[in-house]
Amino acid sequence: MAKTHRQAPPNECGTCTKIHSILIQHRSQALGQPLTGAAIATATGVSRQVALLHIGYMVECGWIAKDRRTPIIQTTTARLPVRGGTPITWATGAALSCRTCGRVLLFLATHANPGEWFARMPASEIGSALGINERAVRTHTAALTGRRPHACHPMEAPLLHGQRIPGTAGHGGLQWTFLAEGKARPAPPS
Repeated sequence: MAKTHRQAPPNECGTCTKIHSILIQHRSQALGQPLTGAAIATATGVSRQVALLHIGYMVECGWIAKDRRTPIIQTTTARLPVRGGTPITWATGAALSCRTCGRVLLFLATHANPGEWFARMPASEIGSALGINERAVRTHTAALTGRRPHACHPMEAPLLHGQRIPGTAGHGGLQWTFLAEGKARPAPPS
């Protein structure tokens, strides 16, 4: 007997929302390279069979195109983490010509809790997840915060603000707040 997805909307299933976020992130970074079912399963932390089951259900619900790899951004579901006005949507729309800065920004946005405009993450964790060294992470986050713009993409305003997490003596990483127009406030809904 084949397993089926429970009949709850995908936005109420943590695995579905995580797979959807991964597909959105991959689409902006991969330059046309398809993401395999095994890679999706690894990134989500489930087996390949479970990942494909959730992808099939999201195809049925209209969250993913029939090619099973193209995410469809939802705009009418109130609890969907990728709808307008979320860090992920805002980060995907950020005008950056530096691919690494875009990857860093999108990675942080995918790790922000729904409804919150910040992510807590040490540079070492960002680097290991993106496959770059910690120095490169510091260079690109410095550009995103406006402290040290680099030649790849001059920005009119910073997109991030980094602040030490209190009580961690500098070892807990930074709290990265997403900015709009260089001000310490959440970016506006798109």
